[in-house]
Amino acid sequence: MRPGTVAAEGSGRLGATRSCRRATVLAARRAGDVLLGIVSAAIRQGGTLHPDETLAYHDPFGHWLADAHPELTPEGVAFHLRAPARLHGMVSMEVYGQLSPLVTDAAPLYRAELRALVGELGLPSR
Repeated sequence: MRPGTVAAEGSGRLGATRSCRRATVLAARRAGDVLLGIVSAAIRQGGTLHPDETLAYHDPFGHWLADAHPELTPEGVAFHLRAPARLHGMVSMEVYGQLSPLVTDAAPLYRAELRALVGELGLPSR
């Protein structure tokens, strides 16, 4: 390919990279929408997030999220930004083999993290 030209979508290595990136973004958006629904529902049902346990976010995504979803409290926005990072960290540790030397079964650890997240939403966990 000549300098200054762009490969057509789906052609060669560049097309495959763009295709993978798009699939990743779409999957992340679907997961984010599910989490957003849970956080919004928790707030509507009287769930409480404690301001002293959340961080103030002033980044562009935090502002966009607050503008696009006015039902979210500032703490809800902060939770929505923190929760995926925590869960992604757990998944990354397992994918890269960092959990196997620490635990024989990661499922209880995941359940504990999910219970902690539910508890932070002010909802009862089972």
